[in-house]
This record gives sequence, structure tokens and C-alpha cells, in this order.
Amino acid sequence: CPPDVVITVCDKAAGEACPVYFGPAVKAHWGLEDPSEMQGDEAQVDAAFKATLNIIAARCEAFFALPFASLSPDELKAAVDRIASTPQPF
Repeated sequence: CPPDVVITVCDKAAGEACPVYFGPAVKAHWGLEDPSEMQGDEAQVDAAFKATLNIIAARCEAFFALPFASLSPDELKAAVDRIASTPQPF
């Protein structure tokens, strides 16, 4: 069974190539900086990983709160894209 939604999180700004999915799913990009690229001491790197996980958790929470049954594919795409552009509280 193919997925309904495919979300990439690669860091286009860092020149990472995002995978391409050719199936019929709604596709979105939630670009995140790679925390493993963080330069600094252990506490700074740990903080970068925690911040990234917090962003992913907040976006997933918003995603799972969407009213999937009442959204058309275009509306779902717009809603998923909005989640990526919403400022994070961290």
C-alpha cells in the first residue's frame, strides 16, 4: 500500500539532495538543518539535536491534528506546507 503523504526533511540550503518519490502521495518538504553539522562543544551539539527533535515533534503533532477526512489532496498539501512554515516556539 503506497503512502498517502511523503515528507522530506533534508537540508536543501546545505546542498543535500532530497530523495524523490514518484508515487501518488501528497509531497511536502520540511527542511531542517542537520544537527550533526553543528560545530561546538558537546552541550551545543546536544542542544542542536534536541532543538531539531522538538521541531519534528511539534510538526508531527500539528500534522496528526489535521482533519484528514475533510481535506482534499490540494487542501492537505497546503496544510502540510503551512506546518513547515510555522515559526517554532523554541
